[in-house]
Amino acid sequence: MSMPGGLVHFISRAAIAALFFVAFAGKVMAYDFLVGLSGKLGIPFAAYLMPVAMAFDLLGGLALLFNRKVWLVSLLLAAYVAFVTPFFHFNWAAAPDAYQEAVNVFENLAVIGGLLALYLLDPSRPEKLKQAGL
Repeated sequence: MSMPGGLVHFISRAAIAALFFVAFAGKVMAYDFLVGLSGKLGIPFAAYLMPVAMAFDLLGGLALLFNRKVWLVSLLLAAYVAFVTPFFHFNWAAAPDAYQEAVNVFENLAVIGGLLALYLLDPSRPEKLKQAGL
């Protein structure tokens, strides 16, 4: 393969992209429910933000899969996951399914870690960022 990092790099990107594709499909199938849930959780403008979240899932996944600006997309997706996690899993200790909510939080942390690894390992990351240790 002519991709940077070869097959392992592609598999890493594809695995994380698959997660975002599944999230996109879930939002499509349960759109009204998720907009309502978001509103109940106190997320303002949920009906307007859900399409933005869907775009992050779909376009971010495609960019990872097709190796487009992986360093930038990885940072944006990591920030997105870090931002939404507290809204949907912030009170996991008091939730009826506390164990599953705790697992969701730690899965999201693992996804953030994977995205940050893709950021650091992407050869197209600008030299200025590399020199700055970022």
